[in-house]
Amino acid sequence: MDDQDEVLIPLSLLVDRLGSDRRRNESFVRDLSAWLSERADRISLDAIELLGLVDVVLTFRMKDEVTLVATGRRPDVPGEVTVRFREDDFPHLWVAAHRDSHGNPYRICTLDHSVEGRRVVVVRAADGVPADALGTAIVDATLDGDRKVRVQLDDRAEPVNLPPEAVRFVDEA
Repeated sequence: MDDQDEVLIPLSLLVDRLGSDRRRNESFVRDLSAWLSERADRISLDAIELLGLVDVVLTFRMKDEVTLVATGRRPDVPGEVTVRFREDDFPHLWVAAHRDSHGNPYRICTLDHSVEGRRVVVVRAADGVPADALGTAIVDATLDGDRKVRVQLDDRAEPVNLPPEAVRFVDEA
């Protein structure tokens, strides 16, 4: 960053540069999220900073289109604030890469709804769920790079979060 304290780049350009040789799919969005998570203590978004939000969670939500949902709170007002940006807004969202940690790192996650309703079988026992259990996927999610598939098992009332390698989608035989 030479002598600059921060470098500004539109989110759309960051996406283009990181994905220049990649197919734009759910895997790419997860990788983008992981890349941002690794740098969370040194990045910020101008729109979030203008709103004065703290304890921010940025979620790349994949359902028909990619949206960026930011949730946080203002220290001087009770409650939470949620702002949604469509992919068309990305050229107008500026990402600041700071030289030093800015002290209020965002949590970065993804919600991939493309798996919603798909049947799964547990192929490896995990988190108290035996192999061969059947269920229905709800969402494939990451939080700060930790990926889980949320599954409603046929024989349990409460959904469970399983590592992706522990489940197989039945339609992928």
